[in-house]
Amino acid sequence: MMKLKKSIFTLIVGFVGVLQAQELKVNVIVNSDQLEKNQDRIDQQILTDMKTTISSFLNNYKWTDHTFQTNEKINCTFQINISSHSGTTYAANVQVVANRPVYNTNYESQIFNFLDKDWVFEYSQSTSINYSENAYVNQLSSLLSFYAYMILAYDYDSYAKFGGQQYLEKAQQILNSAQSSGGKGWTTTEGSNVRAWLIENLTNPQQQTLREVMYKYHRQVLDKFTNNQDDTRKILSACLDDLKQMNSIRPNSLTLKWFFNMKENEIVNIYSKAPQDTKQKTFLILSELDPTNIEKYNNIFKNN
Repeated sequence: MMKLKKSIFTLIVGFVGVLQAQELKVNVIVNSDQLEKNQDRIDQQILTDMKTTISSFLNNYKWTDHTFQTNEKINCTFQINISSHSGTTYAANVQVVANRPVYNTNYESQIFNFLDKDWVFEYSQSTSINYSENAYVNQLSSLLSFYAYMILAYDYDSYAKFGGQQYLEKAQQILNSAQSSGGKGWTTTEGSNVRAWLIENLTNPQQQTLREVMYKYHRQVLDKFTNNQDDTRKILSACLDDLKQMNSIRPNSLTLKWFFNMKENEIVNIYSKAPQDTKQKTFLILSELDPTNIEKYNNIFKNN
């Protein structure tokens, strides 16, 4: 899978030569704008230190056994919005986003975008972050590592069918270890939009169609769309039919909603120059699969 991935990236940027590099290129943003007015403001130096420590951990830890060239690193953002704190305990909502390049374009497509509202962790200034694959360390380590492996799982899935399986299993292991810690967001009983459901959806046999679609959508549709729009559009139409079948078995899954929230604008662009009957059929399927974004899908009809 890495040979495929490397060849794709090399073609995109024309890079020659092998450089040792870790897998993630993470931009970490830490702010305290959401703190309640009656809460003590956090010293800016602590926020700066937190950002540096988290960034160093995510960018420098070796998450896989593969060697990534510099241009292969996965572009990610962790936006950590601290909502409350008491001493060294912080609560935050965190937006985690990751992108992958699309072959033969300058465009990057989102492969991961999740808002996690349940981060509660301890942090002391000038303290390093440690991670162990075999044991629970603390909440911050588990949260960061969990999302690192989720990003890798989705990235590898986009280049090969079920290519990210080993990283999904590592994320599952982190979740299992963290469940006994009492931390928020690690169990499906806490709500319908917690990180535990990401794993449940991706490992549920009824949801494997979505992982297959993630591969076909990126590798067979987006990567080849500029060279053959008609054929790639047919592949996407078949993918939508597959998702319709999956949704009939298990409606309104978290990951299905999440997929369309990332891909709605791309799908509109792909079908904007399709034949009218294809547009109509696609619109009907999308209105069933993703009714909350129906107004956006109306834009399919704006171009002939």
